[in-house]
Amino acid sequence: MNSPAQPFSRATLKPATQATPAAAATAVVWSTIQAQAIDSGLKTMVYGPAGVGKTVLCATLPLPIVFISAEGGALSLREKNLFRIFTESLGMHPDIASDRVREIARCHSVSVRTGADLRSVYQQLQAYPGGYQSVAWDSVTETAQVMLGLLKTTLADGRARYGEMAESMMEFVRLFRDGLPGKHLCITAQEGSYKDDVTGVVMHGPDMPGKQLTVRSPYWMDETFYMGIWTDPEGKQAQQRYLLTQPNERYSAKDRSGVLDVMERPDLSAIIDKIRNS
Repeated sequence: MNSPAQPFSRATLKPATQATPAAAATAVVWSTIQAQAIDSGLKTMVYGPAGVGKTVLCATLPLPIVFISAEGGALSLREKNLFRIFTESLGMHPDIASDRVREIARCHSVSVRTGADLRSVYQQLQAYPGGYQSVAWDSVTETAQVMLGLLKTTLADGRARYGEMAESMMEFVRLFRDGLPGKHLCITAQEGSYKDDVTGVVMHGPDMPGKQLTVRSPYWMDETFYMGIWTDPEGKQAQQRYLLTQPNERYSAKDRSGVLDVMERPDLSAIIDKIRNS
């Protein structure tokens, strides 16, 4: 098992200032709604079928990025593959794409398998906020499944295992979402489905072990996108990947910014700029 290594160089990064107990008790930071909306960072969850490009999508976050991997999917982040996608699919100028893929190759990555791994990574991210702009957690589905498997060795009751896992996952999502102010966060998930108890309609959303998390997970973030592939029915145009930002009769999605189109190009930096400049 890989335990998380230090993601940052302590020789070059300065720890966050630690407030004294008295200062922490009296320090109230005032802001405005507009400033908070701009400065809090994009918090998004993206789900979709395997192989659709969710890991590569994370590489479009503002640099530097810390990649938290539960799936070991770094193969798609190879420089040649990223360069091809950035130039052919996103229309980047080759020089810009080349510079970006080299920077991504130098970004920090850490493998997590347990709750202890995740907590350690979160604490290091909190302590060294100057070393990154964005965090990519790929994927929350795999993390939850591993946690559930580990709980089988300590809890005999199946219902108790799912409840414990659900509480742990919601705690970690809240930590990364709320505890890293000003940072962008993208959490990926596999695609799953569930049947609405009232309408009987089968909806697609982030896939999580147990119905409790599956139903709740689309509401965790400000932005929840479905990532899919559009295919020209006449076969005249190449396939195109897209992000669905609004719900429909089949897919869960949401956009709290209110400025995104129903379908957006899969470029998180461009989406961040669009929201900030609205």
